[in-house]
Amino acid sequence: MTNYQQTAKRVAKAAKNQIISSICDELDKVKESNSGVLKYGIISNLISQYTIGAPQLKITRHDIRNRLKKRNTPPPNNDVALEVDDVLDKDDVVAAPRGNGGRPKGATKGKDFNCTVAIIAAKNEVAMQTPLAFPLKYFASELREVA
Repeated sequence: MTNYQQTAKRVAKAAKNQIISSICDELDKVKESNSGVLKYGIISNLISQYTIGAPQLKITRHDIRNRLKKRNTPPPNNDVALEVDDVLDKDDVVAAPRGNGGRPKGATKGKDFNCTVAIIAAKNEVAMQTPLAFPLKYFASELREVA
């Protein structure tokens, strides 16, 4: 990306932020005059009024709502500084962090082995019921190859 493109992006972002701030200021004024209630469609009307000259900025109502949320959230209270000894007594037991979920390691290999054993057992059962009985060591050799 060239220096010109980076500068153009920065200018567009600054313009978008300025327009969003102006819309939020206007919404605050409307909200105060209407006893804390915004009329239906006021946000989209303000967006269309402010972005007549610059529709390529693509300001949406979601941008406005996110900015209003950021404005209205109080800053975190960092005045209280607690130490670990104040929060936890020495008799309290702290649980160890849990690992990630999922299947145990090697579970698929064990399942494959169990399926192979079940298939061999089924073949042996079928072989014993047929008139031409195959020797069992033929099927047992398959088990040795898997294990």
